[in-house]
Amino acid sequence: MLAVGVPLFDVILAVWRRSVRRLLHGGSAVEVDPGVERADADHLHHRLLRRGFGQQQVAGFLYAATFVLVLVGLLASIFNDRALGILVLAFLLAAYTVVRHLAGIELQASGQVVLQGLSLPIRRNRTLLFYLAGDVIILSVALWIVLALMQHVDPAAPASLKEAWLKAAPLDLFIPFAVLLAFRSYSRVWYLARVSEYAATGLAVVLGYAIAAGLHLLVMQDRNELVLLAVHYLLLAGMAAPAVVMTRAALRLVQDLLHWRMRSSGMAGVTAPRTLVVGAGYRTTLFLRQISFRMPEYQALRVVGLVSDDTAMIGHMVHGLRVLGQIRELPALVAQHRIDVVYLVEPVTAEEEASIRRMLQPTSVRLIRWDIVETELLRDA
Repeated sequence: MLAVGVPLFDVILAVWRRSVRRLLHGGSAVEVDPGVERADADHLHHRLLRRGFGQQQVAGFLYAATFVLVLVGLLASIFNDRALGILVLAFLLAAYTVVRHLAGIELQASGQVVLQGLSLPIRRNRTLLFYLAGDVIILSVALWIVLALMQHVDPAAPASLKEAWLKAAPLDLFIPFAVLLAFRSYSRVWYLARVSEYAATGLAVVLGYAIAAGLHLLVMQDRNELVLLAVHYLLLAGMAAPAVVMTRAALRLVQDLLHWRMRSSGMAGVTAPRTLVVGAGYRTTLFLRQISFRMPEYQALRVVGLVSDDTAMIGHMVHGLRVLGQIRELPALVAQHRIDVVYLVEPVTAEEEASIRRMLQPTSVRLIRWDIVETELLRDA
């Protein structure tokens, strides 16, 4: 199987890519929306050719990849007692290579499908049922796993896993669920939520388990079981709380990953102007999200980095972008990074703006000021 891994992987990417494109275009049959069975120019060898490799180099690369896969299979067969470790390490390396270098087109298209779904009117009942059912499943599975683990360390645990689950569910499932309800976890639009709202949801799960543990303590007769009780609820909270939060943060994660893909590679088939952003504050966050998700005319921008006069930020990553230097270094940064457009995003004084204009006057770069405009539409007489 590993010997045919490269062509098999290419076929999987092709089916994934073309299926997602059909979803993006509503199943239309126009040229930019090929069906699953129609050829395109996004196979592995096409991508390598577009990166500047020659035909012989591309062939050599694909042969080398096949050789590595075969070598992994042979090592797993020879060292049978270490096969699992070899396969896990090989899988992690392959997953990194795929996500970082090979599946960019598919990941970007999949992210656009998700964002296209987010732009549709919210179906309140469907969303509510999804989170309700998802939380019940997460809490149930977490309880099931913990009970299975505790059977190996607790001699007093029921022999039947089903019996143990039914006995524990009234406290260990319904109380955390009730606390989630009390925290209004099902009345939020999660892909527009703040970090504090995600944290509050995780805290609600932990608080629910803390209440359940307290009720157990009220009826506990043997204090020697205290350690086992603490381990039981620590395992529950450690599994269920992150899972509940991640179900809500998944769409935000897709947004951020697509945002990163757009910034690093631009939109497919579009020559993206290389852009510097003057600013590294909250307005910059809004600007970066807007150009990626809300205003199609800005989607072609390829943001190279940020510029800020806060020396503590220089060289660090802010909003997923590196702060390249200070405002006084703009001419050098424009030349060094071949910048086409400079956006003034954070507020600057009239003197600072005039200074930036003078600095960039000798260059051919475009200078654009991005503002949040407040317009009064109705005034009380």
